[in-house]
Amino acid sequence: MARPASGNALSNAERQTRFRNRHKLIETGNQMNATITRLANHFDLTEAQVTRELIRFALCNRNWMQTGFPNL
Repeated sequence: MARPASGNALSNAERQTRFRNRHKLIETGNQMNATITRLANHFDLTEAQVTRELIRFALCNRNWMQTGFPNL
């Protein structure tokens, strides 16, 4: 059985794909960015940590399958 390729054996495209699969991109506007930055500074967290906590809160406090999403 072959071992998975190490980071050194991957091509640039493969490394980029692996990174993108692990790190999701969330597009936000200026107002959202400012709020996330302000929360991160206030609680001495990184912006990534604040974003993860906001997503967890949203997933725990609303049944998205029943309520759906607002028209964006």
